[in-house]
Order: sequence, then C-alpha cells, then structure tokens
Amino acid sequence: MTQLEQTLIAGLSMWALSQDGFPQTKPDDSTEIREAVVESVERLNRPACSSLLGANARDILISARFVVISFGKPKLGSDGKFKVISASVDGDRNTIIINSEGPFMDPRLTVNGVRFNLGLDDHRFRALILLHELGHLTGKFQHDGADPELSRTYSNSVREACFL
Repeated sequence: MTQLEQTLIAGLSMWALSQDGFPQTKPDDSTEIREAVVESVERLNRPACSSLLGANARDILISARFVVISFGKPKLGSDGKFKVISASVDGDRNTIIINSEGPFMDPRLTVNGVRFNLGLDDHRFRALILLHELGHLTGKFQHDGADPELSRTYSNSVREACFL
C-alpha cells in the first residue's frame, strides 16, 4: 500500500468516524474550487472533452464533494524526478480530495525551476486537475496513484481534449 493510500484510508476513516468529518468544501466556500468547477463545466461543453470524460461527467462533477487535506509537498524521487500529488478521489463518496500543499492550491508551485501547470494559467490549470480527477470518478481513467507516467498521460489527454 502506498503512502498516499495509507493517508487517504486514515483520513477517510477519521472522516467516517467523526461527526463533522473533514471540512467538506462546497465550491462556493472556496474561490479556487468555485472557479475551477465553473471552468471545468465550461470545458465539458467541448465535444472532445465530454467524449474523453463521459456523457455523465458534468452531473458527476456538479454533485461531487471536495475535501482539502495535506498529502505533503513535492518530493524528489529516487529516479531524480519530482513527484507531487495534486489530488485524488474517493469514488464511493463521489469526492475529490485536493492536496493543500500541491499545485491545485498553489498553481505557481515551482521546484528547481520546474512548474507543474502544463503551460496553463492558474484557473485553467485548477480546472485541468479537477477534470483529471473527474476522469477517475467517471471510470474513464484507471487508478494512477502509483504510476506517475500514467498520471501524466491522463493529464495530457485532458489538456489536449479540453484546453487546446
């Protein structure tokens, strides 16, 4: 089990056991999330984007819950590449879980001169992250938490279908 999976299980167990749970964030509670949801819904109007993510993607996104917790800052891997967890999902709860220390909350995050924003401005990059996670919620994308290359492939697919 990866560290991310352990963190998620521990956090979601606390959420399930706690009366209030993690502070769920409604899009209206966070400017960053609200703007990303609005941009994502707009992007889903593009045929290529809705085809990639599924016909029901808009409804799933609008009904999704959001949780912001720390998965930690970017780390240098043994392969010399930086790894960062932007977000994850809990499909059973239709929840997008955003890393409070990742590039969704700080799209200008730079590590050793490398930016994670794929050349997009802040609100479009946040929307790309939500759309990537939406691909997991709709079942169009497989689990990619332990496979950075697969995750990059999905992000690039979202960028091409929804932003270019």
